[in-house]
Amino acid sequence: MAEFVSFAVAPALKRPNLSPLEISIRSTSRVRYPRANERLVRWAVPMRTGDQLKYKGRLPNLAYATFAQKCRFWWITCGPVNADVASLNLNERGRPDLDGSNAILRVLAHSQPARWAAEAGIIVNAFPGAGRNRPFGFDVQVRQAGRLLARVRRAGRCVDVPRNGGFFHRCTIARHSTLLR
Repeated sequence: MAEFVSFAVAPALKRPNLSPLEISIRSTSRVRYPRANERLVRWAVPMRTGDQLKYKGRLPNLAYATFAQKCRFWWITCGPVNADVASLNLNERGRPDLDGSNAILRVLAHSQPARWAAEAGIIVNAFPGAGRNRPFGFDVQVRQAGRLLARVRRAGRCVDVPRNGGFFHRCTIARHSTLLR
């Protein structure tokens, strides 16, 4: 699916920069890239265990969470575009697992941003939200110490097409841009 975006950001193997990763996302319910004056959501994810915080409140279990609970506690954005962040695991050689062989990921909670540190890096997932005829546009950026590491933008429209046994979700991408460093 071209409308579903998933990308990873991992620290360098030699002399890694362990300052927090800043994730920012803008979204719109139009078939265009979001403008600079649209709502910006930012989130700083720590990369050191010493930066973790212990929060007083408890989170609902993500496996049994309703859509409303996922939007409130876990996901960065909900609406025309939904986005979440998970921490990468380490593979058997002690490096970030970029090929997905250790695929069980810890989804990070947006409501408690420094609860877990993402020492091996992060995976950002963004996908269009629910609705019958849904136009979308989003711009996701990941920065570290002011340096742009990744920027992914998509704009398009999703429709539900009737097929045998139900509806099929089909999206058309009007514009796309990807920058990964």
